[in-house]
Amino acid sequence: NLPLYNTHKDTFVDIAREVAYYAGEKGIECIYEDQGYLMNPPERMCELLHEVNLPNTGICLDVGNALFYDQKPETYAGIFASYVKHVHIKDYLKKSIDLLPSRNGWSSSISGEGLRGTVIGHGAVNFEKIFSVLLLAGYDGYFSLEYEGKEEVLSGVKESLENMKYFYERANKKINS
Repeated sequence: NLPLYNTHKDTFVDIAREVAYYAGEKGIECIYEDQGYLMNPPERMCELLHEVNLPNTGICLDVGNALFYDQKPETYAGIFASYVKHVHIKDYLKKSIDLLPSRNGWSSSISGEGLRGTVIGHGAVNFEKIFSVLLLAGYDGYFSLEYEGKEEVLSGVKESLENMKYFYERANKKINS
């Protein structure tokens, strides 16, 4: 919603800067997640981070959330690489909403694509590319597994963690060889 964003952008920036100044005095970092249709477009989040322009302000990159705005997660990773302070790793199945017999458990992107959480590596996100982009940009922080799959939780998380490590190691090996 561009008109809504444009109407309130200066307020977002002023509040984020004020919070960051205060947090900085306490040794706290402020990180914003790429989430929600208002702030999900990368140009809006980058504009916020650029205008706040404080070293304790950055992004918690949620690679799966890029799909809600019909963006490639690896492109998001590249756009935000200089701002990344933390990364959420999650995956989504992606399917035309018109082809779903039931929308139970499915969300929708802005263009109407059906998205449903799944085991890391089973969905539409290219994790090897994402890890490569972030590692090449010098990111050396943490990656958190965020599991939203409909599969049984313990086995889904276990397989997701194994797959996450697999993709990270492949990216790291390619970069360092």
